[in-house]
Amino acid sequence: MPDATRSTTLFALAKVKTFVGATGATTDDALLVQIADGVSERIERDTQRKFVNRTVTEYPQAKGDKLFLRNVPVSSVTTVKTRTTLADALSTVAATEYEADLDLGILWAKGVVSGIQTVWPDGERLTEVVYVAGWGVQDAATLPADIYEAGLEYAKFAYLKTKSPGVIAGSINVGPHSITVIPDVPKELRDLFASWRKRRFL
Repeated sequence: MPDATRSTTLFALAKVKTFVGATGATTDDALLVQIADGVSERIERDTQRKFVNRTVTEYPQAKGDKLFLRNVPVSSVTTVKTRTTLADALSTVAATEYEADLDLGILWAKGVVSGIQTVWPDGERLTEVVYVAGWGVQDAATLPADIYEAGLEYAKFAYLKTKSPGVIAGSINVGPHSITVIPDVPKELRDLFASWRKRRFL
């Protein structure tokens, strides 16, 4: 069993242990890792957002001079590559040829480069963007406070429930993926997560 939470989980094991009051024991470490990872998975699934930084590769559909990235906010853009047809190799676009709104996740082609009007290629998988999405690293003060605190509350709720007779936390395999199973989220936390659910109209 892992002895540390995933890097994309909202909080580290030590933080969870302190919050649930299990700082003196190690026997429940594996259980708390499962719960913390499962809580973050559930929050991301319910909100359709990535809160902790991770690298994402995306092929956004262009809308003229704009590219809309799916995961916002964007921490940084690593590379942008384009091609004219799917048969062509991807070529790197210089960072000087576009501007990025990291909060909105929009990349603008700069319009005129070397006297030529520029727009993004119009077609599926003609543009590849590699970027870092999220509000910050694990346990960072830049993570949304309400989500972070609600996540800890959910982890504590799940931990106390699993310590009750007949309640089990574990994982199941779905295809190539392992999914952590934890007690269902309380309604007040479910309502908070729903308020964060990503809605974007392009």
